[in-house]
Amino acid sequence: VTLATAESQQPIVAAMAMEVMTEPLPETPARSLSLRALDRILALVEPRDAVALGPGLSLDPETQRLIRELVTTLDRPMVVDADGLTALAGHLDLLEKARAPLLLTPHPGEMARLLGCSVREVEEDRITIVQQSRRKLEFLQRLESLPHLFGRDRFVVDWRAFKRAEDGIDLVELVVATEIFRHARKLVEYLAP
Repeated sequence: VTLATAESQQPIVAAMAMEVMTEPLPETPARSLSLRALDRILALVEPRDAVALGPGLSLDPETQRLIRELVTTLDRPMVVDADGLTALAGHLDLLEKARAPLLLTPHPGEMARLLGCSVREVEEDRITIVQQSRRKLEFLQRLESLPHLFGRDRFVVDWRAFKRAEDGIDLVELVVATEIFRHARKLVEYLAP
């Protein structure tokens, strides 16, 4: 696992997450990821099986443009959460240009922002909102809040175990780890006699 972050933040992230490798990337004056990081990110992703995009990236306009560029450029399965979702609000047409499967993980506020409706509308009928947006936008999504719903037609999962603020990030890690495991298992099956 490699955690790519703004250059000035890398020493802090490295000290807090000793189990992962970290990579410093070019940053904006606001100390968030710069568009200049695009080529380096593409190189970092090349040997990877999956990408988590969004948590902690910031709302800086240049960083938001970088996120949108990554959604349409990366060819790896991707979990898009938090600031990544904010970057897509008003730009949902980019989902059609994604080159790999996406898992969007909006909480009700983010879902409302993505769909241009109120949080109240999302809260009143989550199942219908997820199903309608899934059909309309053709992407896999999970609406963060209890009960947790996966946005595949006829596939609803109740994630009652997720009860903390960190659970959204825990889910991102779980999905990315599952995707990596799935690819590793295919490789073992291929190599096994």
